[in-house]
Amino acid sequence: MLDTASTLDASLYEGLLHSEREEVRKRLTSYGKIGYPKEPLGYGGVGGLIVMPYNTPNSTLPILWSDSNKWLPLFRRVRRISGIGSFKYKLEEAAKARIETPRSEKIDRTCTIFVERKHDEAFFDTLNEVADLKTRLNVPDVKVVSVGILHNENVIRMLAETTSNPIVVVDDDGNRAQKMFAKNQEHIPHVNLFPSFFKMFDIERVLEELPEIADSIPDEIRNDSTKLLKSLEQRIIQKAGTAERSRPIIRRLTENALSWDAVDAFVEEVRSKLRK
Repeated sequence: MLDTASTLDASLYEGLLHSEREEVRKRLTSYGKIGYPKEPLGYGGVGGLIVMPYNTPNSTLPILWSDSNKWLPLFRRVRRISGIGSFKYKLEEAAKARIETPRSEKIDRTCTIFVERKHDEAFFDTLNEVADLKTRLNVPDVKVVSVGILHNENVIRMLAETTSNPIVVVDDDGNRAQKMFAKNQEHIPHVNLFPSFFKMFDIERVLEELPEIADSIPDEIRNDSTKLLKSLEQRIIQKAGTAERSRPIIRRLTENALSWDAVDAFVEEVRSKLRK
């Protein structure tokens, strides 16, 4: 169950940063101990938010139904119910009068994509334009930020707590950054790209765009797609000399040699990890 106080992904915490969500849950637990010391988040620690007109289940938060220790509940939980018929009529009338405000499906927070290197930033800046990530992700804006080394746990925590919708892109090559994120998935959403953002290029089209580099690649590397992707990336960066000088080449490839199947898969994974 996601719509409970026991999970930080519940709708109850919508709009709050991770640190704020933890603080709210601690406060709910603290108050819950007053009304139901044994299980402050309700029976089984479920932390349910549901309230029923005939009786509130004990798996709901005790702060809603318990009257122990002089706690004043919103919906007192009772053992025996009398005269429920008259209340049923009132509840039905109230339901009819209630004005429902349609909830927009659009996520109203900017998505910030964090990457390690400057040429990663160059790729995702261009991808943002070419693939119209803002529209595809249903967010008001998409920003790309290069933050350098990502294997520092304090950096990971800071990104999670200071950004409303962070997505960290990590090269899935077994490096320290990738291993660190594997241990911190709960704290910050991330996407692994194997072996790097070059995964989102159509290899044959890259070779067509850069024949001078294609001619220098040995056959044994050409026959291994993973090695070929890594080799292409290394040769392009080395030829440019600096990350800034590699930007025009990366932009050219992003505009002309994308694998749209890979882009679609990336977008879907990011969408699934945006905070609702």
